[in-house]
Amino acid sequence: MNKKFLSAILFGALMVSSTGTFVSCKDYDDDIDEINNKLNTLETTVAELQKKIVDGAYVKSITPNAEGFVVTMSDGTTTTIKSAKGQDGKDGTQWTITEDGYWACDGEKTDVKAVGVDGQDGQQQVKKENGKWYLWNGTDFEEVAVGASAATGIPYYYEDATDPNYTILVIYDENGANKKEIRLPMNAGLGQIVVLNSNLNINYSTFNGVHKSGKTAEWGGSKALPEMGEYMLTANSNAYYVQVIPADYDISKLNFKLVNTKGDVAPITLGTPVPCSDAVERAVSESGVYAIPFELNEMTDQTLDEYMKNIRNKALSLVATETVRSTYTNALGIFKASNEFGNFNPMVSVAVEDLGNPVVIAPSRNAQNVYDTYLRMDADSKADSVKYGIKFDGMTISYNKDIKKGTRMTFVVNELNAKAMINPNPSKVTVVFGEAATTPAKEFLFEEQTHNAVAVYTDKTTSKEVNKQYLDVDFAEFFKTITPQEGDRIVWNKDVRYSGMELVWTPVDKDGNLMDEVYVTESLSGGYDKAQLLSDAGKAEGMAKFTTLRIPFKKNYPGIQLGNGTLTAKVHFYNSDAETETVAIIPFVINNPTAAEIASWYSWNKTNNFVNGTLTAFVNGGSDAKVKLSDNFEAIDAGITLNIYAKESQKDNKPWYAPNMTIGYPSAIFKGMAADAYDNRGKAKKLMTWTGYDACISTTKTAIDGSATKSDITNMTDYISSAELTLKSNRSDNSANANAYFNNAYTISGIEVKALGKGVKFDADNHSWIEGDDRSFGISNIKLVIKNTAETKLDQISFSKALQIPSVKNEYIKLSNALHTPNTDTFFGTFSLLNNLGTKKYELGSSTTITVKELGEDGTYANSSNFEATVVEYEYGTANPAAKAQGIKLKYVGDKNYTAGKTFTLQLTFAATSDNDSKDMTLDGEVATEDAVVEGVSVLVK
Repeated sequence: MNKKFLSAILFGALMVSSTGTFVSCKDYDDDIDEINNKLNTLETTVAELQKKIVDGAYVKSITPNAEGFVVTMSDGTTTTIKSAKGQDGKDGTQWTITEDGYWACDGEKTDVKAVGVDGQDGQQQVKKENGKWYLWNGTDFEEVAVGASAATGIPYYYEDATDPNYTILVIYDENGANKKEIRLPMNAGLGQIVVLNSNLNINYSTFNGVHKSGKTAEWGGSKALPEMGEYMLTANSNAYYVQVIPADYDISKLNFKLVNTKGDVAPITLGTPVPCSDAVERAVSESGVYAIPFELNEMTDQTLDEYMKNIRNKALSLVATETVRSTYTNALGIFKASNEFGNFNPMVSVAVEDLGNPVVIAPSRNAQNVYDTYLRMDADSKADSVKYGIKFDGMTISYNKDIKKGTRMTFVVNELNAKAMINPNPSKVTVVFGEAATTPAKEFLFEEQTHNAVAVYTDKTTSKEVNKQYLDVDFAEFFKTITPQEGDRIVWNKDVRYSGMELVWTPVDKDGNLMDEVYVTESLSGGYDKAQLLSDAGKAEGMAKFTTLRIPFKKNYPGIQLGNGTLTAKVHFYNSDAETETVAIIPFVINNPTAAEIASWYSWNKTNNFVNGTLTAFVNGGSDAKVKLSDNFEAIDAGITLNIYAKESQKDNKPWYAPNMTIGYPSAIFKGMAADAYDNRGKAKKLMTWTGYDACISTTKTAIDGSATKSDITNMTDYISSAELTLKSNRSDNSANANAYFNNAYTISGIEVKALGKGVKFDADNHSWIEGDDRSFGISNIKLVIKNTAETKLDQISFSKALQIPSVKNEYIKLSNALHTPNTDTFFGTFSLLNNLGTKKYELGSSTTITVKELGEDGTYANSSNFEATVVEYEYGTANPAAKAQGIKLKYVGDKNYTAGKTFTLQLTFAATSDNDSKDMTLDGEVATEDAVVEGVSVLVK
């Protein structure tokens, strides 16, 4: 049927999306004085119609009658437009456009093609001269012969080429002269526009060919690719969707723009609005919804600068006319495309009642990353695809209507992203035909669960990996609610199957505002099917014994920020018998690791020199001495290391850099220095600091220790790699306290460990989450004591009672290892031989030799002529044969008889040998590589 653009119809309109609202400044008054008198003069008729229009009325219909035609207004009044004298009975002429695009006069099709909205703006479409009709064909007026007379004085009307919401009414006076044109509104006028998709995100990249895994590739999709060097655009929506009020207002001729509150225009070009309606031939949308397509303007440096300055993160309004615009609730994001791809739900169900209807597969999230997609069959479903007549039209699947209910087929999504990269790991979507629940899914909401992050490591005893990176959720309350009656669980176990789990992360920004959801099923847990249904025994033993759901996480929690926002697991259970679905909704958080967890990852005792928070370093004080903290740091996993870097701070509003770890100096090195003696204190610090950092230490009051450039710190490679400190051998700048650098405690603070891999960070320019830095966690301060090896390194020996030897030559005592009590009474005491810090134990071997020195009056030890010591074997325990160990036989070999009370002070050196067999001395079960020296052993003469 013909489109009667000029007849009385309400022009429909349809579209999709957001929350902006256009408010018109014009307020139409529905009350209009009824016209009771029919006026025939041209001037009166024109004035009357114009008054009605000014008062807010519009044309409802134009219908022919015997006198001409009748114009009916929205207020119910009518005006009759009469033909000129002598032309009674000549109806007014109505020009329309047929469905195939030709002009028609009062329904009679002509051979002149109409150009409609493609005509020039302001171009009259219909005219008559000298009794002939002329129609505009897009280039020129074309004469057309029609049945309707074009005699002078007959009124006619046509659509305004500049705005289809108006009709041009052409009338004459009663003499058929004095032609007048009146522009009549055909609806109430645009009063309001609501933007339905308020946030439009556009990704762009310069097209330089299709790639897959870094190599040039071919793309088999149907969407045309840009020319080389042109923009490749993707967006989270294909248009701005707006709803107009009133719904019959045609916005197809309006020029829209997107502006900020200052009137700056966003760098996109909005196209011709298209009605969203099943009736594609309609000029307007029945529901008032339109799609306004867009194009991104050329992205020059200037355009980007203006966008960043005026449009990005600004509230925007969609402007329709000078008086009508949306509220400022819209946003436009323009981002350089990333390498990311879209997300597709791995499971799609077709309801029984919808069987036979086509299935459309679309991205569930991150549609702005997708340029084009098409489907192909998964290898495992090819047989069924032939059986049931599967056909593809892009992302639409058609199939035979007699498909067997419950059939499951898997489709592969071939995807090209916004950077022309083909997804090397395409998504797979399983469609279940006729298994969807016919009733809404039953949902059970759990209380929020908590998981504190932990490290994965290899147990040194068992050599097995210890991995507790998972969340166990107790389903007891779930089953109490879902299966409340006795026997319900038995039925559940039989009829219900677990069909999958999806994970969504809802992060928050720095201000605590919720950000867009992120689909993390693949990145965090490894897939839709990774959740485990466990029994009380912690085993997967089927639905009947299922009590606990385990949500596993991929190693080191990739794809999220620890401690940020909330995660939600949706666990799907499907009852094929009842055709219902139950969804367990489990909100949870993954916190940063606890302090106790972090402390379990490491120790400072790799060299057996860390006791009670104090690390002792032994150096040769005769030269510049180096202490590497990394040599003492020991972690349970290779992925846990010291985090050493240049830390940025601010000085005078400029970046300032220093090592992330700081040194707290012992007060003894500043003894005698006033608090304001900056020069002396600075020099004192320079004598013991991080290797290479002495040049950055200030000796003035106003300066701050640090560097103006990051490279000064990062070039301190010994610090970055090993956390190395240097103690200068020449301490003349602090000669008064030169010895205070030894045997006093320094405090090392700001220590961090890198662990749990890399986190993610938000890329605001591209509006996406990308891989972030290594995760790092602060740990406890340590004390550092430096000892000079020019002073003897001491091991410790303790005895169960004081050593007492008669002052008679060749008299002796036997001392047993305290761990092994002798089976005989021939031993007179026990000893414990420990390393210098008392943390590890020595065991003597049968070949261990002992050198004895005696403290002289000059305060030094010299070889003793009074004592000798040897290793002696003894038995212990109840086993048969008895176990054996080595003790000490200390003998007096001097020639003098001393009186009771004489005390000797001895030094015992237990020699390490290199035989590497069971006869060697050991340190905690391993062959000792250094001698053990014990001083201050007192021997009392009875």
